[in-house]
Amino acid sequence: MLLYFEFEQRRTKAEVIWPKQEGETIEVHLTDTRLIKVFPPDLFFEVESSRKVSFLTEDPSNKRLSDLQKVIANRLQEFVNKS
Repeated sequence: MLLYFEFEQRRTKAEVIWPKQEGETIEVHLTDTRLIKVFPPDLFFEVESSRKVSFLTEDPSNKRLSDLQKVIANRLQEFVNKS
């Protein structure tokens, strides 16, 4: 699935691979070359038992990366809420 989102006032997208079974990790693969140059291309998210999307902060000192993870988690949360 392609996930479209706004980051730093720019519309971009990433490929999302949803887990086949509950409790597995959601894989998000960045496809924007500008983002891949400065961030890890693969980010991982989980859906907690309360149906809340969470993530492990890759690098707490990198505020831009944390902001990106929050934006993606919020978009993923929208899909979890709809299902």
